[in-house]
Amino acid sequence: MRMSIREHPDAVAFKTAAELYCTLFESEPADVDCWVEAVLSALAQVYAAAHRLPGFGLSDDAADIPDSLYFTHEDWFSLFGFIQRILGPQEAYWAYFDPSEPADSNEQPIFHSLADDLADIYRDLKPGLRAWETGDDRYLETVVFEWKTPLFGSHWGLHAVSAMRALHPIAFLRGVQNDA
Repeated sequence: MRMSIREHPDAVAFKTAAELYCTLFESEPADVDCWVEAVLSALAQVYAAAHRLPGFGLSDDAADIPDSLYFTHEDWFSLFGFIQRILGPQEAYWAYFDPSEPADSNEQPIFHSLADDLADIYRDLKPGLRAWETGDDRYLETVVFEWKTPLFGSHWGLHAVSAMRALHPIAFLRGVQNDA
């Protein structure tokens, strides 16, 4: 007998990590530097947990997540502004889109936005959490599939890796308030 997704330890571990991550963006941080460290830690946890998500696939019984559980553009823009305000001038960073390009590549570093990275990750995780909270297990295959396959592999996973690289020096070398 196949274990239910709701009881699968790796699915539950990911859900718990995603909840921790999302919670960090749902209220004003008391201490911004501690918040940055917490975001970095939570992001590392959710990224690691994604690698262990089960590959349930999508059966004919899988239900689409209702549109009402997805994040609107207005919601995203509000979260983006919230993060941008908290991080101030530390919210932008330089990086390569694909740092594994060969040395003779013409790729140049581009300016990235931590607010965009962190808000996009939230937007990709939150609908699954909302669907999970409905208690309707018909959504769970779709939830785990979206967390693991298309969004992790080509969207939120890339944002997570970039954001962790940018957050580390802010968290451990200079802090948010230091403009140097």
